[in-house]
Amino acid sequence: MNHAPQIRKAEITGPFQVTIEWSTGETFVTDLSSTTGPKREGDPFAALHDPAILAQTQSDDWGDGLSWPGGLDLGADQLYNLGASRRACPRAIQRGMGGHAAKATVKIQVD
Repeated sequence: MNHAPQIRKAEITGPFQVTIEWSTGETFVTDLSSTTGPKREGDPFAALHDPAILAQTQSDDWGDGLSWPGGLDLGADQLYNLGASRRACPRAIQRGMGGHAAKATVKIQVD
């Protein structure tokens, strides 16, 4: 059975952007905009368009994913795949962010 690496550390570094350090020693900048998509009424992930909600990210027990208030969560497998795919094309992250600068940084350390 294949398991995604565990999240060791996560940091919100911009709109829809989280930098994740993995148990493999890799660090990926992960663009969540493809997961959140455009803001639509009734979409639970629409809440992540609010920087204050996005900044409340927490690592799940054992580093198996990230979660936000209201029961929103993304599993480590999905986050790892998103980060690994973006690592090959770092400019795609910049395009996805629209060139916006980070307004706040939130750091999470999993012991």
